[in-house]
Amino acid sequence: MLALFDRGSTHLSLLAPRRIELGEGCWIDHQPGFLKGHEELLQHLVRAAAWKQRERWMVDRRVLEPRLTATVEPGEGHAVLWEIVDLLCERYRAQLRHLTLSYYRSGRDSVAPHGDRGEASQPGAVTVSVSLGFPRKLLLKPVGGGSSRAFNLGWGDLFVMGGAIQRHWLHGVPKCRHAAPRLACLFWLAQSAPRSRASRA
Repeated sequence: MLALFDRGSTHLSLLAPRRIELGEGCWIDHQPGFLKGHEELLQHLVRAAAWKQRERWMVDRRVLEPRLTATVEPGEGHAVLWEIVDLLCERYRAQLRHLTLSYYRSGRDSVAPHGDRGEASQPGAVTVSVSLGFPRKLLLKPVGGGSSRAFNLGWGDLFVMGGAIQRHWLHGVPKCRHAAPRLACLFWLAQSAPRSRASRA
């Protein structure tokens, strides 16, 4: 179990992201440097999380995902993660479905372009990442072709995808030649599937 860890020197800036409209009801919110002291949180989560390397089917065989993942259950993790949850739920009028971590250990780790499915693609769903460690490129590509958009996310940056973005845009983290570790804290929010703060008591 990932024991609850107090906030230490890690703290949050005022939540004030910049909205970028992408058309067709798609939008992103971006706030560089939202989380201060991200190095402490990165080191704690790398040590304490129950990391797994999942398998996926690719054509006719199972392959290992080129990154590590973990789930943070209610009442676990670093206290600042749950401060972020409360701020996000209030701002986006949504509830947390789950909180996961993705660890990109080097430039060889990546995630292929994709759109999140299931509840993450439903109206009112919001997917939020807070990136710790060395910045990596997150690439957005419109479904059906068109100009891509790239964001270098790390050092405590907040990045939010909302509206119809999961249906009209793909997102991924491409491989690169050299990169120090980056960890993405992923907050999956929806208007349904309640998981309130009271349930974490």
